[in-house]
Amino acid sequence: METSDINILLQELKNKKIIGIDGMPGVGKTTIVAKELSERLNTNMPIIELDTYLPKDKTGRKRYIKYVKELNYQKIRDVIQKARNTFIIEGVLLCQIIEKLDIELECLIYVKSVNARYYNVTKTYRWIDETDCDFQCTPEDKINEATKQGKIVDKEINKTNNSSSELPQLIKDLFYYNKNYRPFDKADHIYLSSWE
Repeated sequence: METSDINILLQELKNKKIIGIDGMPGVGKTTIVAKELSERLNTNMPIIELDTYLPKDKTGRKRYIKYVKELNYQKIRDVIQKARNTFIIEGVLLCQIIEKLDIELECLIYVKSVNARYYNVTKTYRWIDETDCDFQCTPEDKINEATKQGKIVDKEINKTNNSSSELPQLIKDLFYYNKNYRPFDKADHIYLSSWE
C-alpha cells in the first residue's frame, strides 16, 4: 500500500509491535514518520534511531564510514530488550541490519521522497531517489556513474578538492543494498514523503 496520509498508515499499524522504517538518507524516516507513529500508536512507542548507535570521530560527529559494521549492536540489543518487543526501529540499510540483529519485523515501511509539484501537474508521484534505488545496472556500474557525475559537478562549481570526487562509503553501500535487498519491494507499506 502506498500512501501520503499518516492516518491511513496508523490504521494499518495499530496492532503491530515491531515496526521497521527504511529509506534513503533525509527522506523523513525519523522526523516525519517514526515520531508521529510513536506518539499516536502506543503512547510514545520507543524509537531506535540507528544513527545514534554510530561511533563519533574526534570532533564529536557521527562516523558514517562503514555504517553496518560500525553500529553498536550490543547497545541496540539492550534497547530492544528493554522495549519488551514493542518498538520502532529506523535507519538506512535497515533490512541488512535487521539480519545482523536477528529480529523479525511485524511491518516494514519504506519512505519514498516524492515531488509534490510534479504530482500537482501530472497526478502521479515522481520518486526523487528512484534512479539511486531501482536501477538495472550492477552496483559497480552505478558507483562509477555516480562518481563521474560527482566529478562533473565539482568542475562546474570549480572545486579543487580531490577527495570530493570520491563517493562516500555510505552511498556506495546504499547502491549495493538497494540492488541486493530491494527494501522498496519488500515493504508492507510505502509512505510518500512529499516536498515542493
